[in-house]
Amino acid sequence: MLGLLDAKKRGRPDIAHVTLLEILSTPLNKEGRLRSYIHTINDYVIHVDERTRLPRNYDRFVGLVEQLFLDRRVPPEGEPLLSLKKMSVKELVETVRPTMTVAFSSVGTPTTIQQVCRDLAKERHPAVIIGGFAHGHFSETTSQVADMVVSIYDKPLDAWVVASRIVYEYEVESAK
Repeated sequence: MLGLLDAKKRGRPDIAHVTLLEILSTPLNKEGRLRSYIHTINDYVIHVDERTRLPRNYDRFVGLVEQLFLDRRVPPEGEPLLSLKKMSVKELVETVRPTMTVAFSSVGTPTTIQQVCRDLAKERHPAVIIGGFAHGHFSETTSQVADMVVSIYDKPLDAWVVASRIVYEYEVESAK
């Protein structure tokens, strides 16, 4: 891994697993108001249907992702809960067509989570981007698709912490 380009941004499906477990269990998702996508370093996009109930066991999650990369969808028959497409982050944003896109990074413009979510709640179709890598920051390509790159803390935070705080604060702000 260490010899690969962007090695610190590779090989961490555990980050996606924990983050998805966190956000798929929220009221926002259960109400059908959350769409979840994972963009990989090799330009694949995984769409996670809001009805998806991921295995809690990490090894079973890895097996599910392996099946997804083999079959391009899980389950292979019927309505897919997970689907896979070759797509850049720019193409993903163009497909989703958000009215505002905010990327969260420790090197972004300092702000509060409450202020960002207040702004997001005013939008008809907002999108957020959270880095799911162990170290480093967004590529220039990813930063460019965001309307703003913000920092909600002066040190790096785990992706699942950022995701859970965004979802909660967005739920609070959009209920006002």
